[in-house]
Amino acid sequence: MKKHKITKDQYETLLAEGAEDLVSRVDTLGDTIVDWKTTSALSAPKVMSYQYKLQLLTYAWILRKQGHQINRIRIVYITTNVVGRVSETTGKPMKDYPTDVSVINEQITEEDMDMIGGLINVICHSVKRWQDVPTDRYLLAQDFRLKPKTAKRKLFLSK
Repeated sequence: MKKHKITKDQYETLLAEGAEDLVSRVDTLGDTIVDWKTTSALSAPKVMSYQYKLQLLTYAWILRKQGHQINRIRIVYITTNVVGRVSETTGKPMKDYPTDVSVINEQITEEDMDMIGGLINVICHSVKRWQDVPTDRYLLAQDFRLKPKTAKRKLFLSK
């Protein structure tokens, strides 16, 4: 697995780990990050999911920081071969779904890079805040159960 370290001067303790499946350098339009995804869906998706787009944009952002010219992202969805099934109820053959492949390409825009850079910055600042200010952890986790218990104040002064 490749490990791409985010520029040390910006984020001293953050290490982004991941392994792009391929960086394609086949033309003069810039490099393309390619990632293959297998799916148990009966047909391959026709659009890139938001989570996979974030994953590939993170790779692109890091590699650009290292001086690579990454201009496109590509997901190759591959379905599993579902053939030869027989209905348990009727004993009749069921419809076959042979392997399906869908290739989705997207050009990376400056807006994409600004968005992913902003998300990475928010994550880094949140991690630092989590470490530095434990009393704010419930806010960062958006979970009120993590709010530290405070001592109850007395409403009346005792004599």
